[in-house]
Amino acid sequence: MTTISLRLPEALVTRLEAEARGRQKSKSAIIREYLEQGLNGAQRGKRPSFYELAQDLYGAGHSDAPDLATNPKHLEGFGQ
Repeated sequence: MTTISLRLPEALVTRLEAEARGRQKSKSAIIREYLEQGLNGAQRGKRPSFYELAQDLYGAGHSDAPDLATNPKHLEGFGQ
């Protein structure tokens, strides 16, 4: 593997460190993932899908209700 150095603004480093901590991965692993996603999207000639951008968030939240859209209890007062 080749080593590459780059300069990043402090705000971006802070976000990168938080992402790495949250996902329990190294900063290098996070950067490699985002480069792969970006380069794959560029090769396809399109931007990444919402799913591709948010796949690390899938399952992050939890609700006791299996389906909020069809349960009348959860729709009480909706649209009023």
